Amino acid sequence: MSTSRRSFIKQSVSAVSAGLLVPDIGAAMDNPDCKPPSSSDLKPNPDIHVQFSGLFVYQFRNRICDVFPLKKISGHKYKVEVFHRKGRDSYPLWQFSGEPKNHLVLSVTGAQQGVKKYAGTHNADEPIDRRSRDNDCKDWRWTLSIWEFLGLDERMPEFDLWPGVRITNGLFYTAVKTGRDLIRVARKSSTAEEDLYSIGSSGAVNIYFDSQITGATLQLGSSERPVPMPKDEGVTYEINFSYEPQNSMGATRGGTKSHFYKYYEKMKANKPRTIYDIWYYDLRSVTETGTPDVPCMGLEG
Repeated sequence: MSTSRRSFIKQSVSAVSAGLLVPDIGAAMDNPDCKPPSSSDLKPNPDIHVQFSGLFVYQFRNRICDVFPLKKISGHKYKVEVFHRKGRDSYPLWQFSGEPKNHLVLSVTGAQQGVKKYAGTHNADEPIDRRSRDNDCKDWRWTLSIWEFLGLDERMPEFDLWPGVRITNGLFYTAVKTGRDLIRVARKSSTAEEDLYSIGSSGAVNIYFDSQITGATLQLGSSERPVPMPKDEGVTYEINFSYEPQNSMGATRGGTKSHFYKYYEKMKANKPRTIYDIWYYDLRSVTETGTPDVPCMGLEG
């Protein structure tokens, strides 16, 4: 195992093992459990915005990222939607739902700049300290990583996955993370429960057109026409990947088990010795109505 991976695991375990959760405010960028975006890399109004919600595995390799849905999860619906937007007008360019047969490819026209992970002013290759209030609200590292759940001498698990999408350019960041005033997030094993403080529940990618990047294309496979997304004044594109339960599942005050265990069910090799669950606890006042939905979070692996 590499020194960097050992460091990642040791620091991650330390970050989630120390201290107890103190409920405070988390979701909004003007709240004190995280800081507003601190780097000019994450600019507003991207030309293409891609969002992932649900049970996805993110695999970063050689400046690209392959994003895979877990294979055939009962009660969950896989869906992809591509929209053309101009002002208040919006219409679909392509839609799909069901069991995917082809691994899509989202590539740009022009300079191939590769993908990056947004971490504000921090180092994206270092583990996040989930206790800290100084992390960037949009830091990619709020996304759970499989390295946070492995022992030092364990090998990377292999997952049973559906085809998803390869992204060759763009900035990955956390679109939505849990807020500490709403829900407490904890990881449980058979012997212990540890606070995670806050985690990413939805990941996103921004792609910006400039003098070197003049458009993008979503390749759908050899049997279908690709979806072109050319640079056009006032036009933006939205691509949504979702793989969530068809029925809502809210957090409860007594604790609700998330669907994180599905990742272990879909490990076909190198399953870790210790199995964890992610639980959510509703921290809101009993006088309020409704409860926040428990997200099916993504996992970097």
